[in-house]
Amino acid sequence: MSTNDVPGAKPSNHDELGSGSWAEHADGSLIYVAGTENGRVIFEIFDLSDDERPVEYRDAMPKKLFEQKFSWDGKGSSVRWTWHDKTPFPWDRILRHFKEGVKPVSAQQFIEDAMAVHSSRERISGEDDDDDAPRPGRRPSAARQAAKGRKLKPELVLHADIAQRVDKTLPAGGVASRVRKALQKAIDDLTPGK
Repeated sequence: MSTNDVPGAKPSNHDELGSGSWAEHADGSLIYVAGTENGRVIFEIFDLSDDERPVEYRDAMPKKLFEQKFSWDGKGSSVRWTWHDKTPFPWDRILRHFKEGVKPVSAQQFIEDAMAVHSSRERISGEDDDDDAPRPGRRPSAARQAAKGRKLKPELVLHADIAQRVDKTLPAGGVASRVRKALQKAIDDLTPGK
């Protein structure tokens, strides 16, 4: 069951904040809790509002402050996140931003990636006020709002990083499991004496 409160913030919800808990916003932004230790929450915010280049923000904060910041109070001052603590994080929402297959590395791609990070940093830092000016029909994503409040620096999401994390979290019987079994069978078939 999902809730608009950070897991564990309200004892009556009978849930607990831990590694793998996550939240989503209606604009597509995601929060992933990487861990909770010593009263602190280590988390990542994914901004998927740019169809071409998703960015992530990494941060840590005291658990009580995290609960206050990311729970919805029903007033205009908070952002409404929908929290999940019993379902796996939807890595596919991030991976769909990447084209499948191998593509050659190009200098142009590096330049475009650097420009995407630069423009996101300007939006967050407020150095370029024109970029933050309200535009008809376009509001800053919940991820950008949260990052701006914490003065976080964006990083481009790298396909290899996400693919590696997905590989570790896929349930048994998933695509990665079938691929591993097929590879192991091929190796076993080539190994003499098996």
